[in-house]
Amino acid sequence: MNKGDRLGLVGRNGSGKTTLFKLLAGEEIPDSGQIHWRKGTTIGYLQQIPVFQSEITSLDVLKTAFSSLVVMEAQMKELEVKMASPNLSAEGLLSAISF
Repeated sequence: MNKGDRLGLVGRNGSGKTTLFKLLAGEEIPDSGQIHWRKGTTIGYLQQIPVFQSEITSLDVLKTAFSSLVVMEAQMKELEVKMASPNLSAEGLLSAISF
């Protein structure tokens, strides 16, 4: 597999497709051997049969695979509001940014 490749995984029921994805996503630990990732690799995993509360929407379920990006989006929106404030100095803005 090379960077940017798109792959399909096909197999009979019970052949281990879901288990493979759980291993790749870190949801399960291999019985033996190790899984190595190239530096900077990120994995998003959405369970085949997730268990969620009834009031959660499908969009909310999908966002769980990208929770770190959702947090970053909220931080950016907060900064946008602060930047729009006419009373905030450049120093105040810089102190409001946390990485």
